[in-house]
Amino acid sequence: MSKQKERWLQRLQHMNTELNALLSRIEAYNEQELHFKPAADAWSIAQVLHHLFIGEAGTMHYIRKKLSYGPPPALTRWHRLRGRLLKLMLSLPLKFKAPAVVSQVPERPDVPAIIEQWRATRKEMEDFIRNMPAEYEHKALFKHPVAGRMGIEGILDFWEEHLRHHIRQIDRIEQRMQASFVK
Repeated sequence: MSKQKERWLQRLQHMNTELNALLSRIEAYNEQELHFKPAADAWSIAQVLHHLFIGEAGTMHYIRKKLSYGPPPALTRWHRLRGRLLKLMLSLPLKFKAPAVVSQVPERPDVPAIIEQWRATRKEMEDFIRNMPAEYEHKALFKHPVAGRMGIEGILDFWEEHLRHHIRQIDRIEQRMQASFVK
């Protein structure tokens, strides 16, 4: 296994630790808390989780589908730069409208099913990295709706920063929920 793959797998393991810490928090909530919306046009914690999961599952679906057509295209400096800009944007305390493909969330997502499927998606990424041909290590494997083409490094950057971005959103929902339930 290449040093690059080992580094990506270590990073994914660290990301899974972050995800599991969030999910441990979430699993303590009851149905009312999971589906609490701080405003009529805002997402609940359950909806945020659904959005995060769909983003990652969609990434893996895209990779599988595109690789079924043949080898992926080369990853350019321009692709890497756009990915870094997306990472920077997500690290800022700003709100963004989600791309249409992941913005439609059910009113009451099934959180236990999401958690189970999300963990399976993370395992699928781990298996993909382990088994990925060496010649794909620097190829454009995914096309993000905003940032464009990404390789594994960019995908992991996106997943990591996207999760952190939405953890901050969940923190805000929790604050509003606590204030609302205290009244």
